[in-house]
Amino acid sequence: MLLTSCFGLPLRTGAGIISIVNSILSIVYVLYNVWEYNVNYGYDKREFNDVGFYSSEIEDIFLNYIALVFMLVGFTSLYANLSLKQATIKNEIHKIYLWLLIEYVQLGTFITIETVIGYKYTLTALQLIGLVVCSIIINGIMGYQLLVVQSFYAEEKLVQETNYTKLCSELQSQVQDQDEEFQSVAL
Repeated sequence: MLLTSCFGLPLRTGAGIISIVNSILSIVYVLYNVWEYNVNYGYDKREFNDVGFYSSEIEDIFLNYIALVFMLVGFTSLYANLSLKQATIKNEIHKIYLWLLIEYVQLGTFITIETVIGYKYTLTALQLIGLVVCSIIINGIMGYQLLVVQSFYAEEKLVQETNYTKLCSELQSQVQDQDEEFQSVAL
């Protein structure tokens, strides 16, 4: 089931709005991770912990890698969103693949994290209701975004295939016309 519009707007406009909003969110995500890295890991760790030992260097390196991975995810998402915007402007539908891939992975990751939190941790009834409501809202928004962009991709792919078919038929008719002219020439 594919859509024909995005809240009354053309799919191209809807995909463009989705790419702009997600680009802004990706920038905020990257800035948040930079800020959190500086706040949490930017101080001298040569303090004693509760047991009386120094913090390990391996822990510091591990946390640096984790921060780097989170920032890399943010930059990759930003690149995919900018590619989606470029696809809506310049009719470059091959640039939609990366965005779709990243969004499907994000949706699967969110569902997995929500499931693990729901089963692994003991939650009160109010916390469980909050988790379910937030999960439904987040997954619904992501699902709708995926549906809009997937519909936009299918629509643009159909236009591209139609244009290709028209071009092939025009070329075949030109070749046939030239063949007939060539055969009518007396040697």
